[in-house]
Amino acid sequence: MHPETSEWPYERLPLYFRRGESTLSITRPPEDAEIVSLGLDDTDSKTLGMCTTYLSVFIIQALSERGLQFGFWDFPNLVRLNPSVPNKTRGNGALCLRLFVEEGAWREVMDVAREVVAANAVLEDDMTHPGIALLRGEDVPASVRAFYHKCLHRIVPKGEAIELAQSEGIATASFKEGLGLIGAIAALGVDFTGDQTFETIAYRDPREKGRSRQIEESLVLKADREVVDTFYNYDHLNKRVCIVPASPCPVHFGVRAESPLGSQTAYRILDVAGAPSAVTFRTNQHTDAHIETVGELASVVPRSGVVVGGTVKEDARTIKGGHVIFSIADATGKIDCAAYEPTKQFRRIVRQLRAGDVIRAYGSVRPAGPSHGPTINLEKMQVISLVKGTKANPRCPRCGSTLTSMGTCAGYRCRRQGCGFKGPMMKKVDVPLERSIATGFYEPPQVAWRHLYKPLQRGVA
Repeated sequence: MHPETSEWPYERLPLYFRRGESTLSITRPPEDAEIVSLGLDDTDSKTLGMCTTYLSVFIIQALSERGLQFGFWDFPNLVRLNPSVPNKTRGNGALCLRLFVEEGAWREVMDVAREVVAANAVLEDDMTHPGIALLRGEDVPASVRAFYHKCLHRIVPKGEAIELAQSEGIATASFKEGLGLIGAIAALGVDFTGDQTFETIAYRDPREKGRSRQIEESLVLKADREVVDTFYNYDHLNKRVCIVPASPCPVHFGVRAESPLGSQTAYRILDVAGAPSAVTFRTNQHTDAHIETVGELASVVPRSGVVVGGTVKEDARTIKGGHVIFSIADATGKIDCAAYEPTKQFRRIVRQLRAGDVIRAYGSVRPAGPSHGPTINLEKMQVISLVKGTKANPRCPRCGSTLTSMGTCAGYRCRRQGCGFKGPMMKKVDVPLERSIATGFYEPPQVAWRHLYKPLQRGVA
């Protein structure tokens, strides 16, 4: 039975808060209870707000109002999927609620989910196509686990999700084109055995649509300083608070941590105004779950997340917009890498790469376009080795000027007027390079981190 250990490490831990008070905790299901997993996705909008995680609040409230006996046997799961999906709404995050109910009441859970989505999803947005999926029983089929992993790394068609639901007896419902079925079913199979984090999200009144949040920077710094297993709170380099979104969604702030206790402790420090509601999620955020190790550049797949090695082919160049571009190559091919302007100070490191350096690039692969080939959008970088010198034309032994080549294997001559030196046997000389970077890992500042990005403070694979 979930969680993945029989020891129930989360039992009795709070998961749902009203005005700062805990009102619901993780509970071991009774022997006669029916266990269900409810997946939801694609309910929000980039421009009009809403947040799929917020549906957990509405569903808890609706189940309570119906008088249904229910409980949570795990924290709600916030499941991030492939960040390169072109038709995602915002952060490509799906939701899975691990519930238990009275025997036979799963249909009521499905009814509640339909009603909540119909009432709260941003159906007027052309990009929003909600999906709902319900799996009965405590065991998650291996095929559903595999589907989750595929949705982390590839673009998956809706038809494949529907076929899987039919073969595994997963109940589904959808709105409009129903693309959210893909994420809803994938969320059922989320796999935390490799890594996990937690986030406690405080919600504001959903009628508030402003993009700014009122939160005291001093409190964020206090939480960052005092709660040791939290992370991604504050970018000290750029003096930016990182726990608030810049969208019209109902999220007031979210605190991410290694443990549920860490995120909840920081939440209590920050929630001085008493948010209407808050939920703690178990999540795959900041685990690099989307990154696959690729052995050679020829095997890199567009719209996937990769870590792949290669040799830098030329010095990095800065293009319009402040983006920094360079390419790496191996025996099988070549690919561009990009450190975009939002990665801020990270670009200074990238600009210091020189032809011949060997690196591993981590990031999502942008497909080729009319003006560029496939490109790895750098999320972090490991420098494996650095060239220590370069080749240069020799200097004239008479006058000290830089000599000019007389052709392939023909030596060098001096072009300075009045000198006339020729050295037919001379070759290029080694010139040492002064390097201001060293081997090791480099990452962007926190303001540039994406949802699945695994910061170096959490370790690397």
